Amino acid sequence: MKKEKKRLSYTIFSLLIIIFITSILYYSSYEKDCGSDALCFNQAALKCAKASITIPNNSTIFLYTIKGPEDSKCVVNVKVQDIINPTPETEIFIGKDMDCKVQKDLITENFISDLPSLMQYCSGPLKETMYEVIIQKLYGTVAQNLGEIILEMRKVV
Repeated sequence: MKKEKKRLSYTIFSLLIIIFITSILYYSSYEKDCGSDALCFNQAALKCAKASITIPNNSTIFLYTIKGPEDSKCVVNVKVQDIINPTPETEIFIGKDMDCKVQKDLITENFISDLPSLMQYCSGPLKETMYEVIIQKLYGTVAQNLGEIILEMRKVV
C-alpha cells in the first residue's frame, strides 16, 4: 500500500514537473499578436518581448515582429506583407524583409513611430532593394540631366 502511494506521488510529481517545463517553454516562445495596436507593440518593445503588429502605411502593409533580445540589442523584423495596387516598380518589395538590431536604450514608448529613423541598424533583402531603387532613380535623374551638366561644365572651363 505504501509503495503504491509512493509510486502515485512520484507519478503526480513527475507530471507536474513536465507540465511546468512545458508551460515555461510555451510562454518563452509565445509571440503576442498586437493586431494593429501600436500601444501593445510599443510596450512589448520596451521589454523586447516577442510581439507582432500589422501596419498599413499609405498603400503598403508592413508586418513588424519583435524576435527578442540578442546581446544588448532587440531584434525586430520588418516585412512588406502586401502592397495595395502594386506597380511593376513597387511589387519587387512584396515579401521582402529585414532585421533591425536596435540598442535597447534607443527603444522608446513610441518605438513603432521611431523605426523608420533606425534604418542604420537594419540589414536584409528589403533594405538592399530599397537602396537599389534609390540608386536607379538617382542614375535616371543624372542620365536625364547629363546633357545640361556637360553644357554647364563647358561654360565653367
